Amino acid sequence: MLTLLGVSVFTFKILAFMRAKLLILLCFLTFSIGKAQIGIQGHYYSMSSQGEQSQVFNSFTGGVDYWFRMDRVRLEFRPFLGFESLQSRETDIGMQSLSFEFQTLFYPMDWFNDCQCPTFGKTNDFVKKGFFFTVAPYVGRLLNDPENWEQSSDWAWGLKAGAGLDIGLSDYVTITPFARMMYVVDHFTQTVASNKNGQLGFQVGLILGLRWDEQNF
Repeated sequence: MLTLLGVSVFTFKILAFMRAKLLILLCFLTFSIGKAQIGIQGHYYSMSSQGEQSQVFNSFTGGVDYWFRMDRVRLEFRPFLGFESLQSRETDIGMQSLSFEFQTLFYPMDWFNDCQCPTFGKTNDFVKKGFFFTVAPYVGRLLNDPENWEQSSDWAWGLKAGAGLDIGLSDYVTITPFARMMYVVDHFTQTVASNKNGQLGFQVGLILGLRWDEQNF
């Protein structure tokens, strides 16, 4: 009886401890979300290869970013983590990978402005406030192992550069279309297209920007 009572007390203490930890974690997550400035991104790109056998590749990428900026100037950053699916038009071979980009945005028409962007109200001069150039170093990690090809590396890397426009729907929501040129080196396209060089491509994308930190509007 005493043993059973002791086990019950011990179990109660464990549950109370776990509940306290979960409560702390919940409070932390709630605070983080309340301060969050995040984006949901979708990308599409087409890439042509002129190796021993010409190939065209299509890719779709979806993922999330976290937005932050420099003080006093419009130099902003969107680290982006995405899931990418790339397919050759000429074959049934495809690949999936995790990708990371450190997206850097420059606003040349509104450089000396301390506005808390990107989701400020753009009822006036929204092109001046919202137009930007962007450059993004890129790295990808292969997730699957396509059949009938030998891989020397599971990694891809490259650089993407282009321009876009923030379109503020409200203080909480911004839509951002963009277009970029890209240069990527990866073993998948080199193997399928028998091309030992990097690939050039054109990419279009859309960002849905969301924020909740009202004190910075």
